[in-house]
Amino acid sequence: MIPSMHYRHYNLQSEQMIKCLITRVDCSGKISFEPEHPYYELGGTYDFNFVRMQITIENEFDPFSGKSKKLKHYDIIVVDKDGYEHHVVPKEWQKKKTYKPEKIKCRITKMVKGHFQLVNLEENKSLFRKILKKTGST
Repeated sequence: MIPSMHYRHYNLQSEQMIKCLITRVDCSGKISFEPEHPYYELGGTYDFNFVRMQITIENEFDPFSGKSKKLKHYDIIVVDKDGYEHHVVPKEWQKKKTYKPEKIKCRITKMVKGHFQLVNLEENKSLFRKILKKTGST
């Protein structure tokens, strides 16, 4: 049995035959399945719509120095075609409040309960343009 609450957007029907991927077998022999997504494929590369850059700041205390420092944690939030949000780790050049692209190219590395683990495949196109200018290539 697969809990339907995680897969409402899959449009699954009762008694329907579906393809599944075995995602885990625990030490007691319990098997976890992930139904095949109707649009996205594991290992596939897709352009996801950018929603926002989420920046969280936390204080980390160093007991040796007695001082604390602020740590910034960045997350890119993207949305899939069904409207579900997913988190993507930004590359260093993307870690700006002003970074607001239309789309982010990602590869799906894992699917769990209808949510994706994504790898950021974006390339710094402005950096490539600067390199090409310096080398004289067009």
